[in-house]
Amino acid sequence: MAVLKMILVVSAFLVIQAEEENKGYIHKQMETYSDSETEASDRLFSNYMPVITGFKEMVTLKIMLILGLALLTNAQLDNTEQIDKLTKGFLLKVDQDSNILSRTTRHFYGNCLDIKTWYTNDGNGNTIFLDRQSPDCGLTAMRSFHLVRHNAGSHVRYDASCCNLPLNLKCSTETLNTPFDNDGNGKVAFLDRKFVPCPHNGFIKHFHLNRQLPNKYRYTYSCCTPESSQWHKMNCYNNHTPSSPAGHGKMVDLDKHKPTCRLGYFLNNFKLAHPTLTTMRYDYRCCAFLPQ
Repeated sequence: MAVLKMILVVSAFLVIQAEEENKGYIHKQMETYSDSETEASDRLFSNYMPVITGFKEMVTLKIMLILGLALLTNAQLDNTEQIDKLTKGFLLKVDQDSNILSRTTRHFYGNCLDIKTWYTNDGNGNTIFLDRQSPDCGLTAMRSFHLVRHNAGSHVRYDASCCNLPLNLKCSTETLNTPFDNDGNGKVAFLDRKFVPCPHNGFIKHFHLNRQLPNKYRYTYSCCTPESSQWHKMNCYNNHTPSSPAGHGKMVDLDKHKPTCRLGYFLNNFKLAHPTLTTMRYDYRCCAFLPQ
């Protein structure tokens, strides 16, 4: 476009210069000749031929100038349209990125609520007394849980963080059970036989240790299980709490452990583990729904 503008400037200069030269030439010829009509006509014709030729050239230059202006205008319009397209495309991309970011924010940082169960007697640390506790996130899912001891030392409860399910996640709630196992006379170490997993990288919503007399227990729990079309959109990682002394086999020592998932992730499974004979920890898995 810069070259086209330069050509137009040169053309305009040549047109102006040609007009000035022709005007000067005509005035000069009119002042010089005063012959008879015939002779004057012949002389005028022969002498004005350069003027006529110059006039034709000037008309040609003017036509070129007009065409150049038309081309320049058209080029500017094309550039304007191209800029408009690029601008619209950029704004559309920004809007799409903004929507994706907005959706991502909602997906990964939904509202969370801390819930607390009622304090119940800890049975002097006997694990079977956990059957009185049933942390439940209801329509949401669990991000963390923590067994809390009352200051007086004879009661426990569960604190849990429950977060809204991700938008566009399609899941069904199902209730599952682990097999019944020996309760080990209430020693906490026997909880390592209990593995609480949700299928297809789903989210834990609730769990409850329930007893079968005389000496067995199991976990009953509910999961938000994603539909098969969304299995490939689940993202998970494994983690564990720091190890701590197993103490005297009392379940109140679980208060040193708080399985917690990153924001946007939910508990998919958990299991009490013993890295050594005298220590314990929770191994757990966290999963998230990644729609993008």
